[in-house]
Amino acid sequence: MKVLSDILSQMPKVYSSLLSHLKSILGFPMKPRQLTLAVTYRCNSRCLMCKIWQQVPKEELTLPEIESLFSGGILNNLESVTLTGGEFSLREDILEIAKLFIKNCPHLKSINFATNGLLPQRITKILYQCLEIVKDLKKNLTFNVAVSLDGIELHQKLRGIASAYQLTIETVKSLKNLQVKYLNLKVNLQSVIVPENLSELNLLLEKSEELKTPILFTPLLPSEIYFKNLKDYQEFPQKDESINFLGNFFQKANLSKGGNFGKSILHAYYYQDLMRIWRGKKRAIPCRAGSDWFFIDNLGNVYPCSVVTEDFKMGNIRESSLKEIWNSERAKKVRENLKSFPLCQECTDACGLVINATSDTKFYLFFLKEFIERLF
Repeated sequence: MKVLSDILSQMPKVYSSLLSHLKSILGFPMKPRQLTLAVTYRCNSRCLMCKIWQQVPKEELTLPEIESLFSGGILNNLESVTLTGGEFSLREDILEIAKLFIKNCPHLKSINFATNGLLPQRITKILYQCLEIVKDLKKNLTFNVAVSLDGIELHQKLRGIASAYQLTIETVKSLKNLQVKYLNLKVNLQSVIVPENLSELNLLLEKSEELKTPILFTPLLPSEIYFKNLKDYQEFPQKDESINFLGNFFQKANLSKGGNFGKSILHAYYYQDLMRIWRGKKRAIPCRAGSDWFFIDNLGNVYPCSVVTEDFKMGNIRESSLKEIWNSERAKKVRENLKSFPLCQECTDACGLVINATSDTKFYLFFLKEFIERLF
């Protein structure tokens, strides 16, 4: 019964993806279903693989500027928003930002927070307040929290903070306690794969199972506009032994008991594509960036996603309305140029994973195969 429940919980997302994909094929005007909004680039972590924390502070989007996103109706079909940073919890008015999306997006199904987990009390308080707001409004809305955990002994080194591991685990346990009362709170772990932490990936999988919390492993990504790490980025994995190790590790991760059945199949499909790319083939999972989902940085710049270059900027909401930007000739040109952008052919980003995978007919064959094998 648990397996069936996990699968059925994914069906509304599948239906939305199929309907949106059909509309796209038929030429209907597209409105995004998912947004990633970097509410701040301030960060209390000092990650070796990300340089956001080194950025000189600039005037971030104000609450009224964020509220302006909802004029013009472009976000009327929004189903999911990810509020990220930097560290989202450093934004003093983060609760008010979340309220804006709850109030103005009639089809919103989930609000997602990406966090380094270094402020356990602050993060838990924000989620508690969000959950209480939704409870009072009697809205059917899920809150997903992705907590970064990149190692056991190595986590503090990779994050540049001496107590990073202890604080992260405290955050996860605190949120899990909150989850007992609020079933619409989902807690996840996310781990960045880098050369330094290969030796601890199995330990991370064990910790995921111990905490009964699903974990997603994603490779380090180069990004000119977001992580600001192009200067120090080194392509990984390069050696066959690392690729083979990760292939075997992903097979083990696919069978982990840390997450639910439906999500584990989705992760397995993503890992399969990672191995395809690392073995020299093109990315198989289609990407709906710039059409079904998009990215806005802390200064109001609008991009298809967070790993493109500055050349793919669609506009800035301080200069034009989101409606004008989304329907502009510039945006149309950006979407067209994405089709031939080399990085897209080998992109290993997991952003928009549900939308991207469920827009791919091959995913359903994969899902059926995995379902039968795991069930029997």
